[in-house]
This record gives sequence, structure tokens and C-alpha cells, in this order.
Amino acid sequence: MALKATVLAQLASKLVALYLKINEHVLFDPIEKLVLEVSATPAEVTQQLMASKDADIAFKGLLEFLETKKIKKEEDTKSRKQRLPYLKYR
Repeated sequence: MALKATVLAQLASKLVALYLKINEHVLFDPIEKLVLEVSATPAEVTQQLMASKDADIAFKGLLEFLETKKIKKEEDTKSRKQRLPYLKYR
């Protein structure tokens, strides 16, 4: 999983450079951190980045998308722990 997430984070950087024509942005680090924490496909990342040609808007949209996925993942994990408390979760 870690390798896949790292590859996706690198891919996201390349997609940003390709679609938005920038190599640096203040939201790069928070987005990369979230990409490493949640399961997002390259298609999902691309879709979010292509939502706007304005880098700020695209990055904010991607950040919100990833934060939503993180919250859902945490809620799902919490729900599973409550239903099956005898199982160990990461």
C-alpha cells in the first residue's frame, strides 16, 4: 500500500505540472500527505485537477475531495471497531 500511495503522490505531482503548468504550490505538501493516507485512484486525482485551470481552485477541490475520503475512511474504521470490537484494526 505504501508504495502504491507513494507512486500516486508522485503521479499527482506530474499531473499538476502537466495540467496546471506549475511545479510548486502551497497546497502540494498537504495534498501529498492526504494522498499517502487515503485510497485515491489516479483517475480521481486527475478529475479533481481538471475541474479548473486555476491552480488554487483545482488544488482546493482536490484537497477537499481527499479530506472527505479521509473522514469517510475514519468513520468506516470506527464503525467496524464498534461492530466487531474483538478484531484488531490498524
